[in-house]
Amino acid sequence: MTQKPSFTKWISPLAVVGFLVFILYFLFFTDLRQVAVVIEGINIPIYLLSFACVIGVAFFSALTWKSTLDIVGVKTTFRRVFNLNWVGIFVDSLIPGGLAGDLFMTYILSKDKGVDGAKVLASIIVKDVLELVVILGSLIVGMVLLVLNYSVNSDLLIAIGITLTFLAFPLFLIIYLSTNVSATKKLLRALVGMVAKIRKKPFETAQLESKITDFHDGIMSIKSNSKAMMKPIVFQTLA
Repeated sequence: MTQKPSFTKWISPLAVVGFLVFILYFLFFTDLRQVAVVIEGINIPIYLLSFACVIGVAFFSALTWKSTLDIVGVKTTFRRVFNLNWVGIFVDSLIPGGLAGDLFMTYILSKDKGVDGAKVLASIIVKDVLELVVILGSLIVGMVLLVLNYSVNSDLLIAIGITLTFLAFPLFLIIYLSTNVSATKKLLRALVGMVAKIRKKPFETAQLESKITDFHDGIMSIKSNSKAMMKPIVFQTLA
């Protein structure tokens, strides 16, 4: 049986506040007549298909995370993961960047009974890496098709190349730090040293380093079970 942390009490009030802000913006900063004109001209089947695609993305994204959780040995239900996925979507809509939602999902799931937070973090990192790989792959295939079928300005190709570089850099950094525990601990000590100088107070890192080791073990369990990664790769591609 899962234990709901007190932290989740804030989710419903935040949802209500967000909805009220949306309503106020809609009433006072939107041309309602123009909205009515647009609504009259919409293609309802296309919008219904778009809605179905949103549900599909959430469904397959949850399957991806559930699969990686199974690989690292975290026992939970698909329903729990699916519900947390919507929490992550909600948080990401409030806080730009796309990482806050993952942190919220990791925190809430790690509070469940018998769940190792470090392994949950490892699973969400792997899920994010898969998502980034799929995006990079799509961009590369799209760029190749663009060059083969159209006359493309060199400035556009340079812009796409820069975009690919910025997307690939965090991917390589995440993979390197996730698989190299000594480098991660060195980075942690450097960051802790900077914080300690600012606070002028020593900071104990033994517990954090233990968590890093647990996280690294979770990543290594995924790496050593590469065949099991086929399911999350397929699910993430579908998402």
